[in-house]
Amino acid sequence: MFSSSDINEKIRSYIGQEKFEQQKNLIKVLFIQKDQFLNQEGFVDSIKVLEILKKNGLLKLFYEKPISLKIAFNTKSNSMIFLKVISEALEAIGYSYYLTESMTKNSDGLNWKISLQTEHIVDPVLLSQVLKKRGCEIEDITISEQHFWNYTISSKNAKVDAKSLELDTFVDLPKPIRPYWIDVKNMQTIVIKAHLADKWFPNVIFFDESLRVIKELKEETPTKGVKISIPIDCYYVKISDLYLLDNIKHGLSVQIKN
Repeated sequence: MFSSSDINEKIRSYIGQEKFEQQKNLIKVLFIQKDQFLNQEGFVDSIKVLEILKKNGLLKLFYEKPISLKIAFNTKSNSMIFLKVISEALEAIGYSYYLTESMTKNSDGLNWKISLQTEHIVDPVLLSQVLKKRGCEIEDITISEQHFWNYTISSKNAKVDAKSLELDTFVDLPKPIRPYWIDVKNMQTIVIKAHLADKWFPNVIFFDESLRVIKELKEETPTKGVKISIPIDCYYVKISDLYLLDNIKHGLSVQIKN
């Protein structure tokens, strides 16, 4: 059962004992309706707590000098999609450079631990908002030691950020800053054309629902276009250049058919 001490322990772990004691009267007022900070299972909702702490200036987001920040992401399902979603979410909020310290996968799920040098922590509230758009829900956040955040995330509904195209129509895709991801579920054929001014070395990879590779095309000579049959059970296709994205700086034109 939930108790008032549960939420106080959460708050104390997020802001530290000293600030908790200094601000305990304010904290008591902010969290007086404790049932509002529970999830559906009756446990403390970490994000709801952190939102209030952040809104009222109690959550320390910035440091005077860089710190060594460690983050562990844990999930029980959709591990390949999970890794893609997490890395893209981090990039979306400004974190492109970090080191993978460890990655383990077993019957309990996937644990991915990263570290980075930063003057501000990864904003858990902002990260949760980005993840939610991709079908991932943060179930719990704990701090196991100073500057070491542990995220438990449900990724059972995680989805790839793939573009849906109108059928039987060539769609012009803009200059890529990263490979194109296209939703091709239940499609049979994809036709891809390069701009006349570009030299495209095709690299086209087909994935199933769990992001397992089921087919791949690589061409070491430039071409102006390809027509490829889409494998059964294919959900996504990633389109790139075998060497440099700058080889398709004018973009590509893509048509899918069912």
